[in-house]
Amino acid sequence: MSAIAGTPVSPGTVFIDRYEVQDEIGRGGMGEVRRVYDALLDRTVAMKVLGLPILDNPIARARFAREAGITAGLQHPGIVPVHDRGELPDGRLWYTMREVLGRTLADVIADVHRVSGDHAWRDTPDGWNLRRLIETLLRVCEAMAYAHREGIVHRDLKPQNVMVGAFGEVQVMDWGLARLMQVFDHEGTYGELDDSSFSRSFISIETPERNP
Repeated sequence: MSAIAGTPVSPGTVFIDRYEVQDEIGRGGMGEVRRVYDALLDRTVAMKVLGLPILDNPIARARFAREAGITAGLQHPGIVPVHDRGELPDGRLWYTMREVLGRTLADVIADVHRVSGDHAWRDTPDGWNLRRLIETLLRVCEAMAYAHREGIVHRDLKPQNVMVGAFGEVQVMDWGLARLMQVFDHEGTYGELDDSSFSRSFISIETPERNP
């Protein structure tokens, strides 16, 4: 598919008469995450948008679509909820999710190590310690156990992909490499997966074919 003139994801841009783009939360190889104001529900959410450099990459599109669909289908307090999804005029896929106000588990672990030194575990100024880290890990395990019961394996679980929220919530993020277990058991890389392999209708957010 050829890219049309790109719709800028910049502050003030409004998508589908509903989402007003505010500031950037982060970006990576798959695209960027922006804070947006949802005018319909009068709230702020996070919007993940597929990057323009990989707009025409069918593997990247399939992976992005799979991430949105799989995450939307996993209803658990330890997994970030997806609210909405769609496609921009230039062909970029997007989806909105809850914005978790907090920091990554990787940052928390680094802080605990920083204050503890080599000989004793100490509390950080905001109350983190070894016991609380273990309790957080148990909550991550509960979320993963739920996903596995639903037939999904994350495949990229690491502290950088776990958010610890300001209200004490622990949520697993970034499900872009996730796979259905029956597919994961019989195939190699995610690039070999197409929409015909999905066993649940909610996973694909694209039509089977796209016109050039």
